[in-house]
Amino acid sequence: MAESTEHFGGEDDTPVSMFHYINRKALASFELIFCISGLVTNFVVIAGILLEPKLRRSSKHFIIVNICIVCLIQIGVLGTTNTYSSITNHYIVGPDNCFSIVLEAIGYFNVSVVLMLVTALCIDAYLDMLLPHTTGKKIRVCVATELILCSWFGSAILIVPLVVYGKIEPTSCDFNLKEKYRTMLGLLHYLPQAVIVFFLGSLLLLCTIIKRGRDSLTQRPNEFPIDILVACLIVITLNLPFSVFSTAFNYCSKEDGDACASMYTFWAVSSRLSFSTFVVLPYVWMLSKVIRQSLHRVLCCCSKQPNLNRNSYVSVYTDNDLRL
Repeated sequence: MAESTEHFGGEDDTPVSMFHYINRKALASFELIFCISGLVTNFVVIAGILLEPKLRRSSKHFIIVNICIVCLIQIGVLGTTNTYSSITNHYIVGPDNCFSIVLEAIGYFNVSVVLMLVTALCIDAYLDMLLPHTTGKKIRVCVATELILCSWFGSAILIVPLVVYGKIEPTSCDFNLKEKYRTMLGLLHYLPQAVIVFFLGSLLLLCTIIKRGRDSLTQRPNEFPIDILVACLIVITLNLPFSVFSTAFNYCSKEDGDACASMYTFWAVSSRLSFSTFVVLPYVWMLSKVIRQSLHRVLCCCSKQPNLNRNSYVSVYTDNDLRL
């Protein structure tokens, strides 16, 4: 899944660069814009949550901060590495810096963590509907902490096959992994998590619609979890093409012609779609009204003050006089 190793080849074939078929300058411009946008928006969302006392104590926003941290790792390591390769046409993975296994591990790890953390958001939303608001906050924070730890450590355990069965070529420092193990990694880090996210997201949508229909008869309904539902849709759809490519991975050489060009085109599109997940998610959190208000106060460097004016005091004073 590491995007820095952007050439493939069989044992006896000459490796083919992706830039034989894709415009390097256009790709570099696209990646540079995405990296800058993703870094800025994720930092802004984290700042907006941490600077707001109410959001800091919320289990939902505690999970969102962890998702933003994963996005920053993905963009800061894999995104900048890939952008550097596209701009300079020089791969950072080479004989002098065997960094390929780290990039490969980070790529699989981040996708799995994001999917599992979005699952944690769905579970937290269920607890919000089931538990009372007065006594359920502490329980939700405890459950969210456990889910976050499971997401990080569980995804780290799934990388074990990559470390055990993978090897680095001593001459080129390219990371090689047998096709069956690469397919297994692609499935383990996406398929089970995606199925769970799809199931919980669909159930959350159904439960929210039913609950809002009942609450509308008695009280004002809660905010619709549009940000969580959109996040479920994004992490499933944008990572699906690259998971398909990783499962159906094959080699190509210059002699393959159009077939090789098609494979590289599909690889470039699917890998950038997977990367765009980490850039789009901070915009999804801005669909929530409370986060938008917090970001507005942070960006404007001011907070809303109570609307007190002299007229209110005059009216109170006049009413007291009338009672006397």
